[in-house]
Amino acid sequence: LKDQVFISDNKTLWNYMKEYNEVQINNYEESDAIFSPSVIFNLYKADYIYRMKESYKNSAGALIKVIELAPINKDQNFFKIDLAVDSKNSIVEAKIYERSGTRYIYKINDIKPNVELSDSFFTFDPSKYKDIEVIDARF
Repeated sequence: LKDQVFISDNKTLWNYMKEYNEVQINNYEESDAIFSPSVIFNLYKADYIYRMKESYKNSAGALIKVIELAPINKDQNFFKIDLAVDSKNSIVEAKIYERSGTRYIYKINDIKPNVELSDSFFTFDPSKYKDIEVIDARF
């Protein structure tokens, strides 16, 4: 689905689907974080087969290199990850290809390390969305 927003406080996971103005609320499970940003930025530490896939210039003229990662463990739900890296070795995009046919694309526009964030940043408040449908599947 296009334009989904996932928010979690490590207890609850909110999945807001803009297209439908709907939020699904679930209990957070560690397995939900398989491709969280912190995981994506540390993929190089895991067991993958790497290969340089391609290079291109983005719309701003910066050179981008795409590295393909294939998991050594073939029991994973995904079979390939493409990491797009800029000349500073910063990840600018990650594409995850699941065996089910699902594709996830993460685009990183800006990184600000060590930012102080309040606890409310990691929660979703449905009352801020007019006519939102709330599906609470927590148990």
